[in-house]
Order: sequence, then C-alpha cells, then structure tokens
Amino acid sequence: MFVLVDEDGAQVAVSKGRLVVKNGSAIEAEYLKHDVEGVIAFGHVEVTRAALDLLLKKNAPVHLLSSRGRYLGCLMPQEQGLPLARVNQYRAFAYEAGKVPLARAATRAQLANLHAVVRRWGLRRDDEEVAVAATKIAELRSMVPDATTLDELRGLEGRAWKLAYRALGVVLEPYAEFSTRQRRPAPDPPNALLSLFGSLTAGHAASMLRAVGLDPAVGFNHGNSRGGPALALDLTDIYRPMLCLAPTAALLTKRVVGDRDFWPHKGQALLTREGIRRVLRLYGAVCKREVTGRDGARTTYLEHMARDAAALAHALRTPGTEWQPLEVR
Repeated sequence: MFVLVDEDGAQVAVSKGRLVVKNGSAIEAEYLKHDVEGVIAFGHVEVTRAALDLLLKKNAPVHLLSSRGRYLGCLMPQEQGLPLARVNQYRAFAYEAGKVPLARAATRAQLANLHAVVRRWGLRRDDEEVAVAATKIAELRSMVPDATTLDELRGLEGRAWKLAYRALGVVLEPYAEFSTRQRRPAPDPPNALLSLFGSLTAGHAASMLRAVGLDPAVGFNHGNSRGGPALALDLTDIYRPMLCLAPTAALLTKRVVGDRDFWPHKGQALLTREGIRRVLRLYGAVCKREVTGRDGARTTYLEHMARDAAALAHALRTPGTEWQPLEVR
C-alpha cells in the first residue's frame, strides 16, 4: 500500500519495527513494513532517518509534494551494485540499431494498452467517435513490426496518443474541458492530473530500474540530452494508459474531483489539499489492481512493472532475448 501523509507537522517514523505516522507524541497510523510500497508526503511532513532507512532498504520510494500540490521529486534507493547491467545497457544504447528492438517492443505494448483503455471507453459509452479512435490506434499498432527506425516508432506513438487525447476530450465533455495535452504549465484539471500521475509513475519506474542495476537516465526511446530519466520514461510510457490516462478519466467522470478541487496559480491548475488526498487515494488503489499479462501471470501493475524492469535487464544481458513488457487485455 501507499502511505499518504498530508497533515502539516506530521512525522513519518519507525516504532517497534513498524512504519508509523505521528502527530506530536501521538501515533495516528501504523503499518507493517512489508505492506508499505511507498510514501507520498504532502506539505510540511518530516520523514525521520530511521523511516528513510526502512523505506529505501525495501525499495519503497518516497514521493514529495509541496503544500500547493506541486510534485517536487522522489527519494530512491541506491543502485544494487550490478555494474555489468549498466555496461550492457550503455553498449546496447550506443547506436540506434541496439535501441530499435527494445523501442519496438515498448511501442507495441504501449499502443496495445492504449487501445485497451480507449476501446473500453467506447464500449461503456457506446460512442462512435471514441470507438473509431480505438480502431485507428489498433491499426497503428499493427504497423509497429514494420517500423525500422526510432523516428518511425515515435511517429506511431505520437499519432496514437493524439487519438487517445481526442477520445479523452469526448469522454470528459460533460464534466471538464480538455482540448489538448499541455504539460508545463498544466492549465486545467485534466492536464494537471495527467502530469501528476505521470510523475508518480516515473518515480516508481526509476526505482525499479535502479533495483536491477540499470541507469534510469539512459534510454532507448526518450532522448538523453536533457538529463532526465529517459529509461524511466520509456518504461513509464508502457503503463501511462492504465496509470495516468484511465485514472484521470475516472476521477473526473465520477466527480471524485472537480473544479472545486483546483485553484489557479501562475497559469497552472493546482490541487487543493482535500483534492490531492482523493486523487492519491485512487492512484494507490489503481496501482494495487491485479491484471493478467501475456504470460498468464496475474499481479498488480507495480509488480508487473518490476517484472518488466528485470526482464529488460535480462534482455540486455542476453543478446537475442525478446523483451515482452505488459500488454493488458
């Protein structure tokens, strides 16, 4: 589970081997350490050294958000001392020929997952425009095996996401206005939610890649020139349809959050304290949802992500091994 701490002055600490949330001397909540998958600290929250030791040793990231709801970053464990994994990674990613097979596998999975989400929207709403978008995304996915360059694969991704965002606008039409994806600044609730979910998911992806010895900053599809977590974003993109796109639609169409939960600040929409509490509660529930992968394994999205990170490290270590990340049904 994710531990959400959003009360100013609260402290995350350890007591009798358990992770506890304290307010002054009173313990408000306590958790068995093996149940904790991560901590999301919102506002003026203190995380003690003992709590950090416990969390980082079990590879549980600590997400930090400002009191205004801005995502600040993520504390992650040190790499696990597998230098050979990074040697293989750097060697494979030195040339486009080493990147294309992995980028092709990631794009195939990403578009399959995107199709599954948009198709589900079309079936639930019985909406022809959304159904057509799902069909076109499926057609783009069928073109992935014939793509031979990164530019071709990125082009297919871009066209698919354009269709998905258009479908999201249709789904949200009665509830919120959404015309285009805009990241910085995120001017409206849908964009703000998409960005927040993307940051949280990328933090988990980076933590899992570090755990198997890979460098989150050196990717096969995202550019490495800006110094961002390129490989973490490559892995995040596979899960973005389920962990970012679908929850955004669910929160707004079910009126879990609305305009009342956002306030404008320098051209961007920021979540209120109560709004972010509801948003993060849903995100934690979605991450724990169990799904079945192509290999028949049924487990949570985060467990699938960890498996995909380990499989990627294996594929880099064993030339000729096909990487097959999660594709939902």
